[in-house]
Amino acid sequence: YYRGLLAGPPPPHPLLAAKAYLGLGFLAERAGDASAALASYQEAIRLDPGLMDARFNAANLLLRAGRLAEATAAYERILKNDVWFFPARFNLGRLYEQAGRADDARAQYRAFLDLAPPSPTYAAARAHAAARLGNGGEGPRP
Repeated sequence: YYRGLLAGPPPPHPLLAAKAYLGLGFLAERAGDASAALASYQEAIRLDPGLMDARFNAANLLLRAGRLAEATAAYERILKNDVWFFPARFNLGRLYEQAGRADDARAQYRAFLDLAPPSPTYAAARAHAAARLGNGGEGPRP
């Protein structure tokens, strides 16, 4: 479907092509083809720089590939455009922590705890962030 959308006449809404590339990236990632996934996400970002899902997925691929400096920069760019994008805050906190940037990591963890919903989906991340802040999983310090 995505390839058909991109091969046919231009989509009725210009940003549909970006969404199609996002979908292709997701499918390539699920199939284990990280390079095709990254290329698709990058094309989606080119077409719609505000497509945060594509930007976040690309950053995650860079992180998993061990391209830590590029992943850090990608998460930082996400947060410059959307300060509320809390999953990027958690991942950036982890990268800062690994790089020995303790104050920066704590700031990201605090922001993550302030923004992330208290749902089971984020329980492990919330516990990690809270432990790094020294408040035993209870959330951000006052």
